[in-house]
Amino acid sequence: MSDISTAFASIQKVALKNIDLSDKKYQISVPKAFSELCKSIEMLGLMHPPLVQKITSCNFSYRVVSGFQRIRACQHLKIECIPCHVISADISAFDCAKRAIADNNCQRPLNILEQSRSLALIKKYLPESASFQSVAKDLGLPASQKAINRISPLCDMLANIQEGIENEYISLPIAHSLSKLPSQDAKTFANLFAQLRPGLNYQREIFTYSYEISKRDQITVTEILESQAVQQILSSDGDRKYKINTIRNHLKCLRFPQYSNMEKKVHQQINNLKLPFQTKLSPPAYFEGNTYLLQMTFKNAAELQQSLADVLSKTNAIEDILNIGK
Repeated sequence: MSDISTAFASIQKVALKNIDLSDKKYQISVPKAFSELCKSIEMLGLMHPPLVQKITSCNFSYRVVSGFQRIRACQHLKIECIPCHVISADISAFDCAKRAIADNNCQRPLNILEQSRSLALIKKYLPESASFQSVAKDLGLPASQKAINRISPLCDMLANIQEGIENEYISLPIAHSLSKLPSQDAKTFANLFAQLRPGLNYQREIFTYSYEISKRDQITVTEILESQAVQQILSSDGDRKYKINTIRNHLKCLRFPQYSNMEKKVHQQINNLKLPFQTKLSPPAYFEGNTYLLQMTFKNAAELQQSLADVLSKTNAIEDILNIGK
């Protein structure tokens, strides 16, 4: 009989005091609140026994392969002994890793961080004769090289970044960018995004402006984001959207002071035109080029004629706006 077939030959009663929960060699998931799991165990018992491996240790007899949350929940409920699938000490680390991944994957779809930890387990214990991508595919993990390159590094990133990924306030592209920064700067970004929870585009803008300012001025990102100006915005009474926009605009002004001054001047001059609300004059994006956009909405020919007449009566003032920055 093979190792695989004998591994689950019997379920044994195991005392919780003999299980080493500090040994996280095969842990894939992150500890979470388990109140619902506790209720389920109290009501129905432990329906899916954890998987443990015999070990030779002075203090413990077993390490956890899969089922950390279930064991913690039983510990919380002060249960002394639980049924466990027990595998022998001679089962290889690679086989244990595969069982840990398969067991977790069977219970729920693995999130992207769990996928990263699973890929790391495979890579760590993969025999020379085995194909990494084939094993990943067989275990239901992303197996294309592009996906592996994108997902694998996540489990080695700072805890702050991983928390942001897991709670969906740090996007994957930004997480990769943060991982290349000094740890303190990465933590500062992660803390800011945790507080504001901006969308991907705002994350990109805030990251890019801050990073480029730090390189230009030879200061750290932390100095920029912990400046008095930014902290005043964060502590203001504005809502989350207001704070995101205000910080983004503040950083944009720092990054492009000449552009920002020109933008303010142009918009002030446009406001001074007092165009009808149906008419909108917009400068070229980032003032690249000389083409302005004039938009009009109207219900009939009379409204159009009136709007055109109003614009044409202000051609001198509009000409002054067009000459700003030339």
